[in-house]
Amino acid sequence: MSEIPLLQAQNLFKHYWQGREKLTVLKGLCLEMKRGEVVSILGPSGAGKSTMLHLLAGLDTPSSGKIFFDGRDINQLKDREKARFRNENIGFVYQFYHLLPEFSALENVCLPGLIYLERNNSNSRNERRVLKEKAIGLLTMVGLKERRFNRPGELSGGEQQRVAIARALINEPDLILADEPTGNLDRHTAQGVEELIFSLCKEGERAFIIATHNEALAMRAKKIIRIIDGKTVV
Repeated sequence: MSEIPLLQAQNLFKHYWQGREKLTVLKGLCLEMKRGEVVSILGPSGAGKSTMLHLLAGLDTPSSGKIFFDGRDINQLKDREKARFRNENIGFVYQFYHLLPEFSALENVCLPGLIYLERNNSNSRNERRVLKEKAIGLLTMVGLKERRFNRPGELSGGEQQRVAIARALINEPDLILADEPTGNLDRHTAQGVEELIFSLCKEGERAFIIATHNEALAMRAKKIIRIIDGKTVV
């Protein structure tokens, strides 16, 4: 029996309305990937890369088409079920970090884990301690153990992105979605973040989708998919 793909997107369309005008961003987009696979989505700004990631994560609903995660149709889930699905199965890395400015780096990394504990009614003092130790371990892995008590405003752009990567890993998701993860960084800092991302990819434990307009970054993935006129081209 063949392995069920981790993720399948079948004939996705996404329309938006601007007044009376219908704008079609995605036009029959398809994708399939296995566990541990690294896929880059390459396309210019405005091609629909972010829209695609939002659909794959269940943050938005396609106008038509289906999305299966580990054989489960995610758009059949209710809103609360989708929120649980995202928290337990998907990590996010954004271009602009999306860290909470009032919290320290350590607290930002812990947040998805705290949500997980609350949802599973397992928010004991010992479990929070274990979560904190895990978050410190992840910050150590990304080279920021000594900066764990600093708030985002006290960190450089590259440091903030490393915090975001650690946060994406805290719940040990099967899939990480990275949306222009180096797009807001200078070349030198971007190279450091790229090396970190691909060192994680080599572990082979989780799948990565890296959406980017950076051709050099995209070419480092084993599978490259281009979005052209709202469709995927391998």
